[in-house]
Amino acid sequence: ISPSGLSYDVMVNWEPPPSADVGVGWMRIVYEIQYRERNATNWEALEVQPHTQQTIYGLHIGKEYEVHIRCRMQAFTKFGEFSDSIFIQVTEISSRESTFPLTLILVFGTVGILIL
Repeated sequence: ISPSGLSYDVMVNWEPPPSADVGVGWMRIVYEIQYRERNATNWEALEVQPHTQQTIYGLHIGKEYEVHIRCRMQAFTKFGEFSDSIFIQVTEISSRESTFPLTLILVFGTVGILIL
């Protein structure tokens, strides 16, 4: 939660696509995360990165956000299809006296991500 209490940071986690054998280490995948306010036209894209978690900063209280992810092999330029979207409802903490920041952790599989 921000010092003003008007925005939150959200951590999103996901699993690599089941067809990608990343555990052995021979296949390196990078991910692109995009988000927007629900029903908005333009997506905000975060920097492409190789990790299966990403923090989205500055989401506003009282808003709902849509998030989706796609991936590609690191050596390639073309991304696969985006995953199904998830929706994040940012609500106010009931007690303003809490000293712990609120971090929403959303875990979802990237079954919908295809590597092209």
